[in-house]
Amino acid sequence: MVDTVVVPIMAAAAADHGKFHCFRRILTALTRTVALVYAAAAVYAIIETRILLSNSEPILEDDVLFLPLLLCTPSSYYVDGTKISIEVEEGYGGCQKMDFLINSCAVGLLFSVIASVFFVVVDLMARRKWGPFNTSSATGMGVFLFFILVQTGISTGALVEQIQYYVKFQETFVGSSGFSYNVKSFADTKILLAAVGLSFGTAILIFIDCVLHLSLRYGRTGKELGNVRGEDVV
Repeated sequence: MVDTVVVPIMAAAAADHGKFHCFRRILTALTRTVALVYAAAAVYAIIETRILLSNSEPILEDDVLFLPLLLCTPSSYYVDGTKISIEVEEGYGGCQKMDFLINSCAVGLLFSVIASVFFVVVDLMARRKWGPFNTSSATGMGVFLFFILVQTGISTGALVEQIQYYVKFQETFVGSSGFSYNVKSFADTKILLAAVGLSFGTAILIFIDCVLHLSLRYGRTGKELGNVRGEDVV
């Protein structure tokens, strides 16, 4: 009587475990693939930031006006209803390049590329049992990579926002001056936006993958699978 009840329950539990394990393997493969895709996109984004840094003067090519990213102060502003004016020409109180902001974005992208590639390599070594790493080591790296990717996505997104605002402002300024140029930035914001989207997407996948790994290793699922001897969970 007991066997007729217990055996079907055990069979159902084994089937559920098989589905869960298959899902996690697919998620793990997807996460590592997206991480490598992000690394490639981030390399192109770094190149775009270097192009943005290397150009400090406007360039006109076939009715397309390429402008460097500058931070400029207005010629006047109001404080409690009082207008404060600055004696300047061309409507600006002074401009400077935003090299520090651009470099901080580029460095963040570079570190995230290194961390992403290293994460995938360590995970592969752990699953192939090469070297001293195990899947818990990869999971720990994934947690740190999650924060790196989120920070990189935010900083790169901030740079894209500044570029888009500056280009839109200059389009209005150039149009009001009687010119019909197509104003663009030296950097391709589509590539930067792709890096932003992939950074957040990779971070989400890594977070989910880490949670599943921890639940499988230390939660009830791990106990049901008999992982009570410290065996590695893949």
